[in-house]
Amino acid sequence: MSANQFEIQGLDKNAGLPYATLETDATSLPRNFEPVRLDPQSWVGVADLEVTAVLSSSLGIKHPTASISAAQHEVLQKLYHTFHDTMVIVDANDIRRGIQTLKSHLIGDNPRIIPVTFDQIYAPVDPSINVTRIVGRNGEIIGQGPRPNHPPLAEQIESIRARFPKAEEVLLIDDVLFSGQTTGSVADAFANYNLPVRRIIIGVAKQDSIEYLKRRGIETLPLVIAPKPIDIVDIKDLVGATPLSGRVFGRQNGDGAEPHLDGNGIAFRVPYTKPDGDPVTWATIPPASVREISVAGWGTSQTIFTALEQVLGKPIVLGDLSLVPHSTGFPGGPPKHMENNLLNPNFPIQAILYHKLQKAKRSK
Repeated sequence: MSANQFEIQGLDKNAGLPYATLETDATSLPRNFEPVRLDPQSWVGVADLEVTAVLSSSLGIKHPTASISAAQHEVLQKLYHTFHDTMVIVDANDIRRGIQTLKSHLIGDNPRIIPVTFDQIYAPVDPSINVTRIVGRNGEIIGQGPRPNHPPLAEQIESIRARFPKAEEVLLIDDVLFSGQTTGSVADAFANYNLPVRRIIIGVAKQDSIEYLKRRGIETLPLVIAPKPIDIVDIKDLVGATPLSGRVFGRQNGDGAEPHLDGNGIAFRVPYTKPDGDPVTWATIPPASVREISVAGWGTSQTIFTALEQVLGKPIVLGDLSLVPHSTGFPGGPPKHMENNLLNPNFPIQAILYHKLQKAKRSK
């Protein structure tokens, strides 16, 4: 690798926004590979609204890339207005390319090591592990459980073990490593099936999470290290109704938790923004900026779905989101007026987004 590959080159003021510059076109990695190191006390935003491409694919339409990019730029501008020089943006496309490069270098064609991703959008490899933190009615984390419409963790690992009986090791892959606790619990579960986890490739990792996993015998291979960040936030988590966004609403189930689904199998994903989420606790948004960021998030959702509907030629309804292979669902917790545990699959998404936006405008 040349000296600048995966090395930060200052901040690229791309249209006035502070993007970290990562070169990720390497075909091989030397032993002296060093990740990007951000300044301490950075608020790190992972610009990842291109995940909406899976919506376009599910709907069978051409993805409106330019409109999505413009929508993402608008919400990033609002965040930059809040965080100014403490904000650093990492492009999810750079993470995606960097992960693929590292994976190819570390595994090659070795059949004894299985790459397993937590997020098929960032690392589209097979197999994947689908687990997430589940929140209750008040937004509190009530436990870890499977993503909507996936079996419990043990069943997922049993399936992987059966598919790869000769495998001797698992290489985990994820976009962001914040506490390391989910990774640790998944590694423990794999160990129960004689599949040790010794390494994990990460897009952006907190320094203390790297040290936590090291104490557990797991080496972290990050593209970007954030020492003592203010926070690390996927931008999609601020934008309701986008794939894999927000936190999954559910209920406790024994020692863990499980997603709550309506009778049609539609999940409830709570964005980090008002009126349903907690942007102060979940994304370290200053209280004075909560309304502005929440309104920007829902406005971005409206822009995205307007662009998709213009290509599709008709309104997108709630039932369409249940067809998306990457977990998407109702943007918020279950409405109080929901009858017989059923949402109306023919309800227009834009009507839901408009309602949420008006409530965000009234939030404190």
